[in-house]
Formats: sequence, C-alpha cells, structure tokens
Amino acid sequence: TARITAEIASKSDRTGTRTGTSGQLQNGIASFNALELNKVGDYTLRFRLNSKVFVLSDGIRVEAAAAATLAIVAQPPGTATAGAAFGLEARAYDAFGNLATEYNGPITARLLKNPGSATLGGTTTASAVAGVVVFNDLTLDRAARGYTLQLDGLGARAPVTSAIAVNPGTVARLAVTRQPAAGVVAGASMTVVIAAQDAFGNVVTSFRGPVTIGLQDNPAGGTLEGSLTRNASAGVATFSNLVLKKAGAGYALQATAGANVVKSATFEVLPAAPRLVLQTSFSSIVAGVPFHVAIEARDSFGNLSTNSVGPITAARAANPTKAVLGRTLTIAHVQGAATFQLSISKPGAGFKLRFGGLGISGTLTTASFNVP
Repeated sequence: TARITAEIASKSDRTGTRTGTSGQLQNGIASFNALELNKVGDYTLRFRLNSKVFVLSDGIRVEAAAAATLAIVAQPPGTATAGAAFGLEARAYDAFGNLATEYNGPITARLLKNPGSATLGGTTTASAVAGVVVFNDLTLDRAARGYTLQLDGLGARAPVTSAIAVNPGTVARLAVTRQPAAGVVAGASMTVVIAAQDAFGNVVTSFRGPVTIGLQDNPAGGTLEGSLTRNASAGVATFSNLVLKKAGAGYALQATAGANVVKSATFEVLPAAPRLVLQTSFSSIVAGVPFHVAIEARDSFGNLSTNSVGPITAARAANPTKAVLGRTLTIAHVQGAATFQLSISKPGAGFKLRFGGLGISGTLTTASFNVP
C-alpha cells in the first residue's frame, strides 16, 4: 500500500496546510477529504508518490472566510486639539487573519475612558468598505489626558485605541469663574477670577497675556480701585484687591483681553460700619424753646446707612446748669436720617449733647454751645 502526499507547489501568499496532507493509495486511488488552506491567494497543489512521482492540481483560489474580528491598523493621534478632527482606521479579519473583503457592515466608535466628560463628535458610525473602515472627522471637546475609544460592531472583543491627550484650542472667549459677591461692603477688597477659554469652555493654559478689569455698570458713580491689570497664569487672571467705596446697587465689572470681553454678574456695594454725623448748628438755641437736631448715619466714605441702624437716642454730655433735656429723646431713623425736636430748660454756657444708637460705631458728642 503506497502513501500519496499533498503539498503546495505554488502560491501567491504565505500559507500552511493544517490537516489531511497525506492519503493512502487503495486500488490505485487516493482520496483527500480534509485539506485546508488558511491564507487568501492562488495555489497549485503537488501530489507525490514515494517522493519521486508527482502530479499537479488545477489552480485553486482561496478567499477570506467570514469576518470574525476587528483590529485597529491606524491609531488616532496621541495628542489632539479640542474640537479638531482626527481619524483612525480599522480592518475586519477572518478567523485566520485574512482581510475580510466581503465585510461591509457598520462599525461604531464610542468613548471607553472619558476623563474629561467629553462628547465624541463627528461621524461615529461608519460602514466598512471591502473590510476596511475609516473614521476621519472624530472630535473631542474637553481637554484632558487618557481618552480611549472602542470600536463596536464585529466580534466579541471590541478593539480599543491607544490613549489620546486633548489640549485646549486657542482663546475664543473670557469667562468669570469667580463672580463678585452679591453684596460687597464699601472699602472692602473683593476677588474676581477671569479665565481665558477656547470655544468649548476649556481653560487655555498656554495663555499668559494681560487681562484688564473695569466698571461696566456704575450706577452710583463709584471708582474701581486696586490692581486693574493682571497677567494670566496658566490661562487664569485673579484680581484679589478690587475696591469700591461708593454704595449702590447694580454695579457690574467688565474684563478685557485683546478682543475678548466678558461682563460680571451685577452686585451691590453696601455701606460700611456707620457713624453718626451732625447736620445742625447750635447758634440760635433759647432756653425752654424747642429746637431741631438733624443726625445722619454715614460710613467713613460718606455713604448713608439706610438699613443697618436702629433707634437713635439723645442725651446730655455736658450740663453746666443741671437743665432738663426735654421732648423726644429716642426716635427711629428714616433711611439713615433722624431729626430730633429737643428743648433745654435753663440757660447756661458749655452744654454738650451726645447721640448714639444700635448698630452705630461709637457715639457722637457735639461741640459745646451756649443757651441764652
């Protein structure tokens, strides 16, 4: 009984035979029923008898089996810019590693690792053409490092890209990332933070240019004091010593860097700690005759304290003749102002009055005056 051996005589691609490479010659006939070629190409087989006598087969064309796996053959760039398009390429292969040229199905790209909570934009589902799928307009909008994409649609093991770092784009706008407080005390420092951002809201950390701040809305005619121009550090300019001394509601700031401008939220400047200010002279007081004393509660910048002052009380500070201070000695202020109607029962020289109240810093003592 002779043995017939099958082998590859010619080929257009590297290949291997896996099983059934020999057969027994019986009654002059050898049958091969488990020959296998696992690479795409054109082949001729040689059949040998006793390593000397052989015959060649007709030509055999081997095509790819059904698509079984997907592999990324062109990775996305390691570094991308927010909003800028990038691409990648993947190919479908059969179980033997041949390009599955008959596969034209859809493949979907999605974010697997998303450290910046980005949105994957562009055409995220593409159809393969002859086993090849190309994505050429993908975008990521948030700056961060370590993004990866996964390609779904073929095989149980979806391929994953290498990591992508997304950098901010160019400066497109300014943003107030720390607003003024809704109520700022006159004369107190306030802090405002301005960030240079790209079109997607990423801080442009490469920006180190000057940022200038000023008043956009100025309802009370105040003056903004402090360091009004700062150079950005990693895209952020911090103004920490801004001061307004004129009380009023509806102020707003404006920051500028080149052609980019941003307006802050509106805020109110509140009066500082009040003190009493005398608005009356004592040149015409007569014993026993009522007279008026006008008092106002103002801070050290001259702002009228309209809300933070309690009742105001009048008392004797110097009383050389032991006179009686009469009429209404405690009254409520109206919008930071109070007008007393008082009387002094006896004449004398060197009288003084003292005024004080809840929420007032110290007391007000008048200069000495005479009562004829």
